[in-house]
Amino acid sequence: MRSYLERFDDWLDVPRDVAHRRATFFLAAALIGSIVALLTLILPTAHDLERIFLPAARAMVAGGSPYDAMSFYNPPWALLPTLPLLLLPAEGARALWFSIGVLVYVAVLRKYEAEPWALAGVMLSAPVLYTLFMGNNDWLCLLGLLLPPEWGLPLLIIKPQVGGGVALLWLWRAYRENRLIETLLPVCVLLFLSFALYGPWYLSWVDLPSRSWRWNIAGGWFSHLVGGLILFVALRRDEDRIALVGAPLLSPYLAGGSIGGAFIAAAKWPFWTTVCNVLLWVILLTNRSPT
Repeated sequence: MRSYLERFDDWLDVPRDVAHRRATFFLAAALIGSIVALLTLILPTAHDLERIFLPAARAMVAGGSPYDAMSFYNPPWALLPTLPLLLLPAEGARALWFSIGVLVYVAVLRKYEAEPWALAGVMLSAPVLYTLFMGNNDWLCLLGLLLPPEWGLPLLIIKPQVGGGVALLWLWRAYRENRLIETLLPVCVLLFLSFALYGPWYLSWVDLPSRSWRWNIAGGWFSHLVGGLILFVALRRDEDRIALVGAPLLSPYLAGGSIGGAFIAAAKWPFWTTVCNVLLWVILLTNRSPT
């Protein structure tokens, strides 16, 4: 049997491009690990993660219903990524959640070919920073954009106000390509299992706008009309990016952080993204409530 030292020598004896990829991977892993360790020391309490998602995950693990927890409205499979976080202290959980969120936002922006300064502008925008520091799961919804439709669809519907437009576009695309059944199959299985375990949990969405009115910035009928027109254009042009813009306008409930998906879509036009970003920051900073 060959010794471990001989195997290690074989592992090192590789072409230059393979060695470069390995070195890049390890450097990136070390950098990410260092950033996560630093974030455990400086990040404030992530309200949504620590007061909503983690308590709901604990209820699920204990055999109860996650909907007994405060303000949890997402499909139950949205809690699956939080289960490993239950093993970590609060500081580690929020740092890891934050770091993964940043990576997903950057990956989605790169998928849509955002220029570096547009990428930086989106990542520094108020909606994206808000949802990251609050520990929300918008990034989990956006992760669906990086997956094949049949696996991305269950993530997109976690937050219809973020991914609902793209979900409808993907279903329309699957229908035209005769792939509707295979595209819907995974999400239908998840829905069936969730109903069997927790009943009609989706009914909690009905009164969400009234129960969370303090954070609801959704527009009225005119906003829905504009969103419908944008979605129509997205369907005609078969363009995911346009559908991302339409989803927040169609939703009866919309928190401020959830317009980050529209900022991602707008990164194709860096100038207007920058203008909107600056205006939004000016509005927020000039309308702060006195302490």
